[in-house]
Amino acid sequence: MAEHKIELDLNRLAPLPRNKEVGIGCIGAGFIMSDRYFVADRQAGFRPVAISEITRPARQGRTYRT
Repeated sequence: MAEHKIELDLNRLAPLPRNKEVGIGCIGAGFIMSDRYFVADRQAGFRPVAISEITRPARQGRTYRT
């Protein structure tokens, strides 16, 4: 029986930007975005600058570190 090899190079990752000085912003973000993704972005050399919630009640009482 013949063996079939399947190539699964899906190229699923977006290319990294050449200029990491451009700021990153996010709308509709909570704990995971502010305390995990933005930390990882900073460690990777990116510049997170803004984060916000969509609704006023979600925004009230929250502070984010950038």
